[in-house]
Amino acid sequence: EAVRHHLNPSGDYNPVVHMFAGAIAGTVASAVTNPLDVAKTLLNTQEKQVVESLTSRTYLSGMGVALTMIYKERGMAGFAYGMRARVVYQMPSTAICWSIYELFKHLLKTKEATSSALPLPVVSPAAISSRTDNSAPSITEHRTHKN
Repeated sequence: EAVRHHLNPSGDYNPVVHMFAGAIAGTVASAVTNPLDVAKTLLNTQEKQVVESLTSRTYLSGMGVALTMIYKERGMAGFAYGMRARVVYQMPSTAICWSIYELFKHLLKTKEATSSALPLPVVSPAAISSRTDNSAPSITEHRTHKN
């Protein structure tokens, strides 16, 4: 939102700005959460022999243990492992999602401005009570039924 507000202070619909803002948001979010992703991957892929060679445990359990293990084995650089691939994957995905979200928001606002409400089909109580079976009346019955 901050990038979008900075690049487009008027708030008008601008697909290029929305795409760019989404890409920046995806980049920042994936970079900030990468240490947790590294720890999650370690917890999901641990092999018994590898874990035993690194620690006295037979398996790693919990984010705290995984984060500690990463720091002991690789230092702070271990938390950045795989960040480039993660950013390259998340950046376009978030840009597309953000752009589509903004497009639909714009379309709904435009539709709202041109018409107050969408017409809904009206079902008369007589059309429902006149049926002998328990099925719902069809659309044609809604249109042709007269009181």
